[in-house]
This record gives sequence, C-alpha cells and structure tokens, in this order.
Amino acid sequence: MTTLGAIKKENPENSSSSLPKPLIYNFGKPPSSSVDHSITHTTSSVSRLAPVKGSGAFIWIQDPTLKINGSKTEQIYMPNGIPANLSNKMIKVVYGDGTPVIIPPDANNHFFYNPDDPKQLRKFDAVSLFCVVQQIFDTYQKLLMDWHQQGGFGWEWWSDKGGKPLTLVLDANAGKADVMNADYERDNQCINFYHFANPNNKGTGNPGDPTQIIGTWRMTDVIRHETGHAICDRLNPLLLESESWQTGALHEAFGDMNSLFMLLQDQVTCKMVYSYSFGNLHNDSFFPDLAEQFGAAVGLLRGLRSAINTVTLTEVLANKKEQEVHFASQVMTGAVYDILSDMWDATKQNDTNDADTDRLRVAGNHLMGLVAIAYKQAPKNATFSDICANMLRLETDKDKRQIIANNFAKRGISTTPTATVTTTVTTTATTTAASSLAHSETEETNKTKKVGMR
Repeated sequence: MTTLGAIKKENPENSSSSLPKPLIYNFGKPPSSSVDHSITHTTSSVSRLAPVKGSGAFIWIQDPTLKINGSKTEQIYMPNGIPANLSNKMIKVVYGDGTPVIIPPDANNHFFYNPDDPKQLRKFDAVSLFCVVQQIFDTYQKLLMDWHQQGGFGWEWWSDKGGKPLTLVLDANAGKADVMNADYERDNQCINFYHFANPNNKGTGNPGDPTQIIGTWRMTDVIRHETGHAICDRLNPLLLESESWQTGALHEAFGDMNSLFMLLQDQVTCKMVYSYSFGNLHNDSFFPDLAEQFGAAVGLLRGLRSAINTVTLTEVLANKKEQEVHFASQVMTGAVYDILSDMWDATKQNDTNDADTDRLRVAGNHLMGLVAIAYKQAPKNATFSDICANMLRLETDKDKRQIIANNFAKRGISTTPTATVTTTVTTTATTTAASSLAHSETEETNKTKKVGMR
C-alpha cells in the first residue's frame, strides 16, 4: 500500500519539542473585526440577494492551522448547487460511523456553517469535503474538453453508461484506532479520510477540537492529492496496475501536482501566490509545500513534501531506499514545478500585479492539461522519461518545449521514452487495490490498487 507518506527528508534538528508554530499568512490588511461565520449572520446578509440556482459555502482554505485575514475558511460558490445529502452522480460523502448525511441549507440554499462552533463543525467538514472534490471533477471535465479529448469523464469503474459515484468516507476510522493517512481504493470505489491524535498538541480535551484531533478530510492538499489518484486512475487505469516503482512514483506525483494546479484555478489564490512569493515561485511561501499540518504532526518542518526540492533521478537510482514511491515522486513534482516557474517567468512583463497573476493562472492551466494528457497516453510501466517524452510531443510551442527539456534534463530524466523499468515495490498478501499519501511501514504494491498519502 502506498500512503500519504512523509517523503520530504526530515530536518535533523527538527523534533517534536521544536516544531514550528502553525503558519499564519495575513494577505493584505487584516479586517478590523473577526469574520462571523454563523448561519444567522450570513442568512441576514445574503437574504437581500436575488435568488440563485447555485449554493454558497464555506470551506477550509488549507487546514485548521492556516489563517488569511484572520480566517481559516473561504467562501465559494457552487453554480450547480449543493445537494443536502451531499450525493450526486459523481461523488457521495458518507460518515465513517454510518450516520446519515443530511446537511440542511439556509433559506437561500447556502451552506454557511461555522467550524468554530462544535455543533456545526461536522456539517462544515462534510460540505467542505464535497465542494473541494466537486471542484476538482469540474476542472478536469472542462480541461479534457479544452484538450479535445473525446467522451465524458467518469471514474475508472464506470461503463459507458456510468456507474457508482466515488464515495468520500469522512472519518473512516471513527471509533477505532488512529490512522495517520488517507487513501484511494479502486476496488471499493472510495477515498478514505482518517483521523489521528495530534502528538504535539494536547489541546482542550475536546475530541472535536480540529487542532487536537487531526482529520485528513480537513486538509485541502490531502483531499486534492487523493482525488488526484482517482483522476489519474480514470485517465490511465494501467498505471495503478503496474509493479514498477517509477510508475508508482508517477501516480504519487500526479496527486501532489494536482494539489498545486488546483490552487491556481482561483484568481484570488493566484494573487496570494504572487504576493507571498514576491513574484518568484522559488521563494519561500505556502504554495509549494504539501499538507503542512500533517507534516508538523509527524515531525517535519514544512509539510510532508515540497515541490521545491533538488531530488534527481540519478540520486534515486543510486539508492534503493529512495525508490520508495513517495520520496521518488519528488523527482517528477520538482521538475514540473520548475517548468511552471520558467513558463511563468517567460510570460511575465512586470507591468501590473493583476496581469502577471493572470499569466500565472494561464501557465498553470496549460501545464495541468499537458501533464494530464501525457499521463493519459503513457504505457503501463511508465517511467519519468515516458511522461517527459509525451509532454514534449504534445507541446507545440518551441520555447515551452525547450523549458520542458531543460528541466527534465536537470533532474537526470531522459527525453527518450523507455517504459522498461522492472523494479517492483514491496508486496504483501493484501488483495484490495489502493493509493495513499505517505509511506507506511507495511507498504503495499500497486497490485492492491490502493494508494495513499504516506
């Protein structure tokens, strides 16, 4: 089983006694008063608006530890609405303890729940999870149309006429032992989001305290990573069936890259990336780091992994231990992140912040599509070189092709497709299929079709 795993090398000076405090990014001038997320407040403020087809909702910006302008949440709009049972043709949210999911909207069909209210937290969590995954699906639906891909977009287990939705299990280990992970399971057609006690925060003694009990469903990076596995499995089901460690690493990289690309779908977030990076994606900011709250909980400095890294294929090939799929994934994620940075730099004109911010969004969307189709057309035992070769073949702009070739070369990746890697990942007797976010002590092969965060 591949999991959400801690792939970034640990800082030897970092320990549970010297963990960084939660990051707080204040974008612009903080508001004069705290944001009131209460339903009463919101209902009164939106009741003057004309009726709309869709629904508004609050979701976690990143996780319960990150604040922007004093708020941990952001308001979004879902143009097709939000069903009260959080279930549609594509996705379905369920609680791990079996409680029915019924989330009532307000009088204007909005879902403005307050995560700071213990009575509203679970409903907020469920709505946030639904919305984040729905946004991902909608983005890829449009992306594939833009790249002239034929047919609709469903899940790997769908026939031409459709099938079961992807089930999102919120608190899959409810009432059970801690599980420091999240994972996508093809055979069970679900993503499991688990909870675990925060080893660095004794908290208030309230099991509902999101800083004391860490829920992976509250981390948008984790949600996007795991949903990325499901998207990748739909684009190219053969990749999850491969026993090659490079192919497994590519699957993990797709999840991490999906987390980055989805951040750039929003113009406001793009502006934040521009501001906090001072116009240079290789400056330190919140953008390249993945799952910061999770990383801090397991003793890492800035998250489980970072797209700003110097890991090369040459290094990984020379060290068997580094062929663990989560660690090795940083080769691909780092190369694509550098490509994004260079593509943006090539279009920046330093004329206005808004113009360069939009150029970042455009560069991100273009690269997101390029990567998705490169994966879609890859062979079963795909290597980093196969993805590189596909991207070069698909890219029609000469300058962008050069940027792609240069950055893959820096990582020791050949531009010639190979698909000949035969090294397999460690196997166990398990028979269900999966993908997770981080490395676990009993890692399963891709044969299990179950992939996770560590």
